[in-house]
Amino acid sequence: MRKDSVEVAAKKQRRKAYLKTGIAILVTAGICGWVTHSLLNPRMTERYNDFAVDAAVDWLENADHGKFDVCNKDITDAGGWFNLYTRDRKSLGKVKSRSLSTREELPSVNNGLKRYELRFGSSFSESPKDVLEQVIVESDNHSRFTVINAGYWLYSFRPTKAGMRIFTEDEKQRIKTVAENVLKKIDARETAFFKQAYAEWTEQPDYFHWKSWIAAEAKSGKIIANLYETLSKGKLSPWKFSGVNAFTPVGRTGFECSSVYYSFSVNSEGKSRNFIVQIGIDRDLYLDKSAEWKFFSLWFWEKKEKKK
Repeated sequence: MRKDSVEVAAKKQRRKAYLKTGIAILVTAGICGWVTHSLLNPRMTERYNDFAVDAAVDWLENADHGKFDVCNKDITDAGGWFNLYTRDRKSLGKVKSRSLSTREELPSVNNGLKRYELRFGSSFSESPKDVLEQVIVESDNHSRFTVINAGYWLYSFRPTKAGMRIFTEDEKQRIKTVAENVLKKIDARETAFFKQAYAEWTEQPDYFHWKSWIAAEAKSGKIIANLYETLSKGKLSPWKFSGVNAFTPVGRTGFECSSVYYSFSVNSEGKSRNFIVQIGIDRDLYLDKSAEWKFFSLWFWEKKEKKK
């Protein structure tokens, strides 16, 4: 009986030893797995002890790791912004840094939820400049969280609510130089220049569904023909620079647009009529990180005097 008791006790001791060893192996494996996951999927952003902000950070980090199917579970995709967002995020490469810049509460249409616009200053391996990440979210600040929209801005744009940016004088002069060359083409009636510019533009990626009206103008030449006709009445004043602005359309980080404005006046039946010409200039840093500004569109309209 004593021998049997000793064998039973020994078996129990062995089982306990095996159990401890198994637990140790599982714990070690779990730690190693966690370490490996952390190394392969590092958290580039600090946490802010704010549910809406931290949930947005988690959402952005899922995108960092290519988990767009996970991101897609927590969005409202009115307008189909998520496809553009996915394409943009993939093009930026690995995130290098990210920090919260602003957190602003916006009016919300859903009872019990608050809406926030969050902006993060970030850098990425494939972006020529630092990037401002904008995320608009709705949350109850406890458990519910939805991304309403998200996109990227080139950080140097210093965006206002309208998406405009402030130029350096050097940038402004480079853009004006392109616009002044366009004015020379107008004065010389070089229609071929505009047809060639439109044709080249329609060969580019159609990010914003602008290609159809650019192609229509390339075919008809209606705008430039109307401008020539207006100028033929007799220009009374030289081109007068009126202003310049630029913006990056929401959802694109490497595409910049600028509009340069000039005023002029013509003689019409003995009266002076005033007009504004708008010259559209852009550059696509997606295709070429050293891209220069170039002409892509032309508009003009009469400046009506306000009735007193």
